Amino acid sequence: MRSTCMKTLLVSAGLIVWQGSALAACPEGTQDLSASYPQGLPGSDLVNRPACGLAGTLLQNTTLTADNTYLLQGAVYVGTETQNAALTINAGVTLRGSNGRDFLAIRRGSSIFAEGRADAPIVMTGFEPGKTTRGQWGGLVLNGRSTLNQCRDVNASVCENSPEGGVDASYGGTIANDNSGVLRYVRIEYPGFEVSPDNELNGLTLNSVGSGTTVDYVQVIGSNDDGIELFGGTVNLKHIVIAGSQDDGLDWDFGWTGKAQYVLIKQFADDGNNGIEADNNVNNQAAAPRSNPTIANLTFIGGSPKKGDGILLRRGTGASFYNTVISGAASSCINLDDAETFNARQVKFEGVVAKCGTTFADSASDPFTVSSLFNQSGTNIEADPMLNGYAVQNENSPVFSTFVDLSQDSFFEEAFFAGAVETLSGSSADWTQGWVKGL
Repeated sequence: MRSTCMKTLLVSAGLIVWQGSALAACPEGTQDLSASYPQGLPGSDLVNRPACGLAGTLLQNTTLTADNTYLLQGAVYVGTETQNAALTINAGVTLRGSNGRDFLAIRRGSSIFAEGRADAPIVMTGFEPGKTTRGQWGGLVLNGRSTLNQCRDVNASVCENSPEGGVDASYGGTIANDNSGVLRYVRIEYPGFEVSPDNELNGLTLNSVGSGTTVDYVQVIGSNDDGIELFGGTVNLKHIVIAGSQDDGLDWDFGWTGKAQYVLIKQFADDGNNGIEADNNVNNQAAAPRSNPTIANLTFIGGSPKKGDGILLRRGTGASFYNTVISGAASSCINLDDAETFNARQVKFEGVVAKCGTTFADSASDPFTVSSLFNQSGTNIEADPMLNGYAVQNENSPVFSTFVDLSQDSFFEEAFFAGAVETLSGSSADWTQGWVKGL
């Protein structure tokens, strides 16, 4: 007969110990909140895990381990302009915030290493388990030293700017391959906060983040503003899911010139504006470096009751879209605005399948029509993509008859389909499985 050992909780000098086993104390640089939360934070996978608080500025390297629960207490910064630090978040960690002013910001030169797994994603979420309303906490902000075209001091030798959302930091510089760390298998749930009109925290904000940074397998769900917004920078994105944003799914401004592959944007039926809203610079639409990313294997699935476009390109932005699926947008699949966007002639579509109630926002007053741009490559198709939920699976779908091989660029994988996810080759091809929610 197997004997059992009664385990008793002891608290001594900030160390939480079960008789017969020991749990780690709160990591150095965090605060022990066990007096306020003796059974850990709500929703812990294991009851009685230590509750640890993060507050103020982390000035030393800090590691968050999965044997604790964590709470943001107000604005939390990693590093300063003169003292760099690194925050490491282990697989399986849950980090919570309780209101819109609870956010995590990485300052220039400092780093975040948040490396989860498909079976143990890192989750950043609100305080109450199971609550799915938007805007439960602020969001995640990375500030880098890469390029941008909006300078707070136009006479400065290096272009720098201040973040939105009340974040006390700077971003910008000249280091295109700047490295702010790693985000891998990270799920950002129900963030977003409006500090003032047009001054918001998004789910994930990337300010002049460089191409040395890894952003791969990241979901933002239920943001109260944009899902992901990029202000300048050269960072690349891969395996991205944005679901249920109140405003736009993916937004860029101020000269983002990175790449993205496998991007799934899905609107919920209650809210949402554009799938992509893209600008160069509202103050100087021809500002350099011009926003001009390359995006492949994008799927946008509309459904919002609001007017909005699948892809809205304006204010001088360029962009190249390959192997993309656009469906269900309330206003149009593709819309170009502003003379500079047309005149720069930096917009390209190849291997795109698009079908909405109005597919193209054509206007006789524009220098050329969106439909003529779409049709000129000979590789795009205006047709129903025949999606099975969020994936392409029907072998008769046009997504399997038009696609462009970009694998000559080492960032891009060869894909034999348009869209973000295909399951024709089997369910194992679905890279969202195990770590994504809400689709």
